[in-house]
Amino acid sequence: MKWNKKVTASIMAMSMSTGLLSGLPVLSGDVAGKLGLASVVSAAEARPTFIDPAITARMVEIRTALVAISQEYPQDLANVRAARDQVKALDPSNPAHLNLINPTWNQVKFLFQPDEYQEIREDLLGFVQALAITYYGDGSELENIALQNQFNDTARKFALKAGVDQNIRVSDFAEFIFGNDSYTGVEPIVRKHIKGLNMPQIYALLEDDAAKKEFMIKVLKDVLDEPNVNDNVIGKILSFYAKLSPGILPSLAETSANFEAKIPAGRAAGNAMLFAVMRTESEAYISKQTGNGRKAEANLKVLGREVPSMLVEWSVKKGTTPTAKLTSDGDITIEKNQSTGSVTAVATVLGRPLAEETFTLTAGKPGNGGDNGSPQEEYQAAIQKLTVQFLIKLQNATTEKERTKLYQQYYKDLQELAKKYEDK
Repeated sequence: MKWNKKVTASIMAMSMSTGLLSGLPVLSGDVAGKLGLASVVSAAEARPTFIDPAITARMVEIRTALVAISQEYPQDLANVRAARDQVKALDPSNPAHLNLINPTWNQVKFLFQPDEYQEIREDLLGFVQALAITYYGDGSELENIALQNQFNDTARKFALKAGVDQNIRVSDFAEFIFGNDSYTGVEPIVRKHIKGLNMPQIYALLEDDAAKKEFMIKVLKDVLDEPNVNDNVIGKILSFYAKLSPGILPSLAETSANFEAKIPAGRAAGNAMLFAVMRTESEAYISKQTGNGRKAEANLKVLGREVPSMLVEWSVKKGTTPTAKLTSDGDITIEKNQSTGSVTAVATVLGRPLAEETFTLTAGKPGNGGDNGSPQEEYQAAIQKLTVQFLIKLQNATTEKERTKLYQQYYKDLQELAKKYEDK
């Protein structure tokens, strides 16, 4: 069954795990050089692979997931491309565009001389453009930028204030996002926090602007609390400014919100990248088999947490020929005259295919569920279903009176459910 409520997510709060450095490939060599993205090798040398292969592999994985989703939900890829182009089109000479970075700029401008303000602000806007553009590439353009071997005074000024007297490389940004053997990056911490949320909390994170900002700040704080954060140049610089100005992390969230509000496709692109990350962390599996192996229930896990069945729509993969039946609710069956049957099932959430798996049922092999779930399992499933229904209705409520009635009904339904199962 379909859940049609629009889900939104900010580019920097959620897709920061894939998009912070990902705007770099769409910039020209001159702009890249102005941002201080220098390589430590000469262009005359053989082309290096300076980004950790594990990082490149993760970028390819996310890009592949985005493309796979777009086969069924093409607007995701279109929105990512549109947001990338809209951010790229921002003009540092336009005061309205330049003011987008004011929340962060106001935290650090006291470090510089007034006659430096305009140039630094323009370069800072270009820098934020590079961080905020959502990209779907495989990292190859990152190496092209690094080979430009150009550097800008503004980037060096910010670095020197933090005690960093060295070139800032594209690989430093890559490692800041994805981490390495000695340093935990942004993306792993984002995934760790999401794994710790329950479904109502995830729902609030996706729908509430304040929750998204709070999430982004918490992630960045945890990144900076990593014991080896200074092993990464970007982490060391950001750590310096966070200690110098306690408002720097909230200001980054505010600046991100400014960009999101200015970019028409920003929210949709953030959504698209979020679902791409989710697809890389999704698993379709059989939770229970009954009927002496002839019936099964398919379920979906994302980031290690089970997705409520009401939010998942199941379908047979196009181009395949199933010998088992599959309903949209994930029920799989084989006929009494069949000894075995298979189906390649696709799990879809909000129109996006997040996982697919081929399931085979064999009569006489009941699997892990027996013929019936325990009363406790049934009770937990009923609570989960009731809670999801409540959250959907609550989101659609427009008045305080409606919301109050929904809470009262939800509490009443929980009591009736408990009474129903108390003697089982």
